[in-house]
Amino acid sequence: MNTYRLLVKQGKKVKRQGTAWFVRPDVVVTAFHVVGDQTSRAWDSEEDPTICYELLAGIGGAPISLRSDLCDLQADVALLCSTDAVPAVSILPLSSIAVREEATWRSEGYPIGESGKPFALSGRVTKIWDRDPSEALQLFVRERTGAELRGESVWAGMSGAPVTVEGKVVGLVTKINPYADTAWAAPVAVIRDLALASVCRDLLVTHYKTEEQLRQLMTDLHWDGVEIGSAATPEKTAEQIARHASQNNAHNLHTLLEKIQKDYPDSRDAIRNILEVIHPPGVPQEALPKANPQRFAVAVTHLDNDPDQEHEHLLVEALQEEEDIQILRFDRTIPLDGPQPQERVKAGHDQARAYLEESGAQVLIWGTVLTAKTHSLPKLHWTPARHLELKKKFDRYQLTEDLNLPSVFWSDLGDILRLLVISYGAEFHAQKGHFIADKLSPFIEKVRRLVNGGEGQERWNAETRVNIQFILAGSLQTLGEQTGKGEPLEEAVRAYGEVLEEWTRERVPLQWAMTQNNLGERAEELRRAGSRHPTPARRGHGLSGSPGRAHPGAGALGLGNDPEQPGERTANTWGAEAGRSPGL
Repeated sequence: MNTYRLLVKQGKKVKRQGTAWFVRPDVVVTAFHVVGDQTSRAWDSEEDPTICYELLAGIGGAPISLRSDLCDLQADVALLCSTDAVPAVSILPLSSIAVREEATWRSEGYPIGESGKPFALSGRVTKIWDRDPSEALQLFVRERTGAELRGESVWAGMSGAPVTVEGKVVGLVTKINPYADTAWAAPVAVIRDLALASVCRDLLVTHYKTEEQLRQLMTDLHWDGVEIGSAATPEKTAEQIARHASQNNAHNLHTLLEKIQKDYPDSRDAIRNILEVIHPPGVPQEALPKANPQRFAVAVTHLDNDPDQEHEHLLVEALQEEEDIQILRFDRTIPLDGPQPQERVKAGHDQARAYLEESGAQVLIWGTVLTAKTHSLPKLHWTPARHLELKKKFDRYQLTEDLNLPSVFWSDLGDILRLLVISYGAEFHAQKGHFIADKLSPFIEKVRRLVNGGEGQERWNAETRVNIQFILAGSLQTLGEQTGKGEPLEEAVRAYGEVLEEWTRERVPLQWAMTQNNLGERAEELRRAGSRHPTPARRGHGLSGSPGRAHPGAGALGLGNDPEQPGERTANTWGAEAGRSPGL
């Protein structure tokens, strides 16, 4: 699990020991009571200058010297920085998902009774408390050591060990009662905020070099509660600001970072590094959520330059009201800054397609938030899972007064979904000589949801809807032909009938004749199969077989006998032809 022994030494004598682990390449985390005194609220090294901290990797490893950094006394969590060059280390990833009761947990540490060897503990989360943060997680412990069974006190060295669920840290061991098979842990949120505050403090020292600048920063942020001594140095003041941000709430940290970026635009990359504390480079992130194969899925990443994720939340809130499509949130950010902006956008689309491939989603929305004084505006990029000729790949979308997305956003989304349907449909039609019924079924369900759910939505105009419905009818036709089932053919007839209500002979004679031909062929197939010819459904009743008005000319089975109708369909009948209808 990549944990380490942490020794508190007074000269050559080991005064205390615990467990620590890396949260950043040069920062470790442990329990504060291992390295300090909670009663005096001081680090051991502050009370006694002869005390030092050393980190050991198992038995016989070269020690790494540490110095005190930041702590949360209430939660019993402490950060220490390395003072030596640190070899390549493994960083444990912090969970971004709230732990649940009854979850199975695992830990690894260095209890005294194990003579310097790592010892693994496991169990289940029995209770999540909102009281003392050092006891936020109550854990049932399964294991017992041989030394414990002999009555020896052996668990002291486990303090500071990470508590993981599914490989991600959800807390840090603070107390263990072996006689009650119970342990307690501080929550991962405290660890994350402290790690953010540590690197944030370093950023403050880099840019705000004088005491006057730092005090002005606090004034601008209206942080009157930060206690600064009269003889404080810039370094100490920066530390106090970082402590204030970390010990109150995450919003303060984001507010501070936003202010720093505004004052010093060249700090953008450094701020990105700070935010990577949550997901350090090289550490596996949470797996992307998987798309439902029977629904079109639209995914959203974090937006660049959106510290509080305000615009992201508004975007997702509006999208999730669309019940006919699945909305996914990716815990990823696609950056747009760099010396070659156009190349950066191209790389962004490549990264977006990789995310789409991993998740199985069809569309990814990503981008940045443009700001000017008090005004902000999201600039969103569209990346489809397939290489399509989009009308536009990005736009600036101004929210409406009621904080909804503008009509142009829904129109753009509808256009992309239409092109995706056409692209997938044409691909299936090209494979019509092969058995593709197993692949057609989930595609049909996706499109059926779009057609049924898109009625009245802003993203659908009449032509977009009829194009998609025509492709749905063709897909149902192929499914019925390949499976020998009558239900898909009956639904195809109803869908063709609804298409003919829009594609009239006067408006689009070619598409009208083609659809009439398909409708007649399907009706004849149903008659030969002994099935009752269904009445085409009234537009707006969906495709569920509800009764509706019969389409003119659909009463007899001679729908394919009109002399103006073409014969066999071309290879691109329900792919390219659908894209040629007027108004597209």
